[in-house]
Amino acid sequence: MAILKCPNCGSDITDKAIACKYCAYPWKNFSPIHCTTVKFETVTRNDIDVNCYVYDKNYKKMANCKLGEKANFICCEPYEVVIQMAGCICKPSFTVSAGKCYLVRMIRFGLVSVEEI
Repeated sequence: MAILKCPNCGSDITDKAIACKYCAYPWKNFSPIHCTTVKFETVTRNDIDVNCYVYDKNYKKMANCKLGEKANFICCEPYEVVIQMAGCICKPSFTVSAGKCYLVRMIRFGLVSVEEI
């Protein structure tokens, strides 16, 4: 069972739900092909926060996780997101597509790269 963000209100919802228990958004219309995953690479530094976030272009939180984990969210069409990786000062934006998986890596302190995997 996976925990996803409701695309309507942003609440945590299981992938087994037929509707959001907070806003009644019809969840049953979505399937795993609508789930987009952003995996944040593990960083071996002990002096940084471990929380990572995925926001929409208006900075509404869509998903969060820790370094080395995956953040899942619903995406039915190409969508622009902003990411914040633990320990990085930049917040790059990029377009995600439904059913795709992306890897976020720290390329040097404060800078990240994003690639589809």
